[in-house]
Amino acid sequence: MFRLTGLGPARDDSIGKPADATPPKPFSAKGSQMPPTTAPAQPPSRTEIPRRSLDIPNAPRKSPESGDAKKLVVGREIRLSGAICSCDCLVVEGTVEADLSDTRTIVVARGGTFSGTATVAFAEISGLFDGELTDTCAVRDGGTIKGAIHYANLVMDHGTAVEGSLSVLARKPAAIDAPAPAAEPAG
Repeated sequence: MFRLTGLGPARDDSIGKPADATPPKPFSAKGSQMPPTTAPAQPPSRTEIPRRSLDIPNAPRKSPESGDAKKLVVGREIRLSGAICSCDCLVVEGTVEADLSDTRTIVVARGGTFSGTATVAFAEISGLFDGELTDTCAVRDGGTIKGAIHYANLVMDHGTAVEGSLSVLARKPAAIDAPAPAAEPAG
């Protein structure tokens, strides 16, 4: 036991230890005097980067309780053809040749290609869309649309290309809250 002087009363560390316990040797050849600890194996953590939300006027907003349950993502270098329906959001990063119906949103990412018809509430095109598109559409920088576009609202960034026909759909008039007429004074 080591005793330090001048720092207060000495502490007896042998109290409560068995008599046959030998004190550890400092700086032994086997390494540390601390018992080996085994840390539980944990998989490397993956940091999730939050996705940036789109700030597009009049775009339909997803409710928090809906989640991504009906979201279809066609990844890069994947080719899909056929009919797609009952999908809340279709994200095209590869190639899709389809007729799209009963779908709220289509997003054609940069490098993605969609060929066919799409009747959707909102479309965001950053890649190539070839076919017929109906309803609100945002064409982003580098996006190209070939074919017929029937739109209620259309947003086009600088650097987009549209080859085909554009036709305006009848817009629903916005509800205007007019002030109630003032009562005329009796006179």
